[in-house]
Amino acid sequence: MFIIRAGFSLDLLTNRGIALCSSVFLLSWIFISTAAAQKPQVIDGSHFSNMLGEVRKYRVYLLSDYHDSPERQYPVIYFYHGWSQRYFGSKEAKSESDSQLSDEEKIAVLGSKYGVIVVKPDGYNRRPNEPYYLRPYNIGPVETHRQFPHYFPELVEYIDANYRTIAERAQRGITGFSMGGFMSFWVAGKYPHLVSAAGSFCGSAEFVIGPVDFPVEYFHGEMYGNYEGLKLRLHHGENDFIRAYHRDIDRIWKQVMDNYESRQYPGRHELVGMEDMFQFFEESFDNPADVPNRWNHIDVYPEFSVWDYEVSSDRNFPGFTVLENVDKQGFKISVRSQHTKGETLPRTKLSITTAPLYGINNDYQVTIFDLDNNKKTQTTLRSNLKGRLKIDLNGGRQEVGIHKISGKPNIAISTVVITSGNYSASKTHTPIEITLINKGGSKAEGITAELIGRGSAELEDKIVQVGDIGVLSTATVSPLVFHIPSESIGTQKFTLKLKDRNNNEWQEDFVLHLKPKGKPIERFEIADGREVTFLKGGKDTVSMVLGVGNGDGIPNPGESIVVLVNDGGINRLTSLHSFSPLVDLKSSHTRVSDSWSNFDHVG
Repeated sequence: MFIIRAGFSLDLLTNRGIALCSSVFLLSWIFISTAAAQKPQVIDGSHFSNMLGEVRKYRVYLLSDYHDSPERQYPVIYFYHGWSQRYFGSKEAKSESDSQLSDEEKIAVLGSKYGVIVVKPDGYNRRPNEPYYLRPYNIGPVETHRQFPHYFPELVEYIDANYRTIAERAQRGITGFSMGGFMSFWVAGKYPHLVSAAGSFCGSAEFVIGPVDFPVEYFHGEMYGNYEGLKLRLHHGENDFIRAYHRDIDRIWKQVMDNYESRQYPGRHELVGMEDMFQFFEESFDNPADVPNRWNHIDVYPEFSVWDYEVSSDRNFPGFTVLENVDKQGFKISVRSQHTKGETLPRTKLSITTAPLYGINNDYQVTIFDLDNNKKTQTTLRSNLKGRLKIDLNGGRQEVGIHKISGKPNIAISTVVITSGNYSASKTHTPIEITLINKGGSKAEGITAELIGRGSAELEDKIVQVGDIGVLSTATVSPLVFHIPSESIGTQKFTLKLKDRNNNEWQEDFVLHLKPKGKPIERFEIADGREVTFLKGGKDTVSMVLGVGNGDGIPNPGESIVVLVNDGGINRLTSLHSFSPLVDLKSSHTRVSDSWSNFDHVG
């Protein structure tokens, strides 16, 4: 049974002004009056989710002419609500004396105006026998079995089967508010093959997510590689209490992405610039981004599908599976710990089934470079009846090449190393060394490398003669030197173009994270098994024993230490980065971050 909220009596005034009649009534699915069919229809429905194993509710906003044009199909926008809200909006009722449209009414009006169907799934995440629960989507903290990103493909399939949508990714978008804004970017990045555009209203930038037994901290700023083939937009209020998080995303995404834009509006933590967002989706549907020829993907789940590739593993602990530069000629893959750039987990068993890109029942050479232990293997695999290849790997850094027997060379970047100071800093001439590998089927001769910087990067010695690279061999590109004139730039994207004398060409992007040229820290303490007082999270000062050792405040062999920096008379925990071979940073106790949820309610 569906419940239809109908009867929005709308009178369009000048300058897009809209007045709303206060009469709202309920109709059953069995009968819809002719008059109601001329107005935006708001349908509350439900269906059984096989993925979640329960009935899930949703709301659909249909256009005013939906019932008058039975042959017409429409683009669709999926809209994720925020904290304390549900598919029907906020729990707080809108005053009848308020002449302004509610957010729900604006969605109905704008959906009709811009010719799209809007679907709001219910993010309600209540446990059995639990009181009404305000925190949706099973994120931050992870508490239950429900994994809402897994539900999205099923919901899309259901909506396409029951409403007149244009069932194509180019005509499908996703947006959301606050926690729903976090979800919209997460889900869009997980399923770029299902949507072509994503927007966020004041979306949280970072949360703890994932399966209940092994959650990870997920920061959108690090996930820029997930969005090839999408158009993205972020809206936030100039007085939004989490606007600093939005600026964090801007500082990274605007440096490394061409398909992202953000807008700031007067207001707080609210649905700011709603009509502009609908215009963004209209323009995106009219001119969708091209499907990428090469893509990247980071996923928190042990098994996932993206761009028709299937990835499975035996991982049953927190981590990220990182796919890089995936195309018909191969890819790079690794399984990482709690951080996307963290230690690799080579004991993990991986299985990759490619998209149907290859000839049926044909033999292909698969070259595998294990970059963690410098092991090189080459094997012959036969594609299946669908033109797919199944490749078994481990969770270390694996560079994989796929080619026909004695095929063309295939040059890829193995590593990028900062050769002075071990990290790149703004306002400093920074030399880098790039290692190339040939994972193709024949030798590459007379290679020339050209480094191209994005934005404000200034380059020296940007064209280098590399020479030949044989099959299963490597070569070094150096010296390459760049300079970033501004300390405000913390992330820099580069493109390396390669060409050999046989006119084979390759191109690969990479990103370096810059650090300011800071002064030495003089006021700090070493906790090695002694009690210290420090600031935990956003505002709580605690005293407890940190580290393991003799407690004399001096690092000794065999001790586990915590470094605390004194800031304004208060000790703060730090993350330790060391390039010394005597310091082991692979401990499971290495600090990733604090929870700030008591401070800003986001974490």
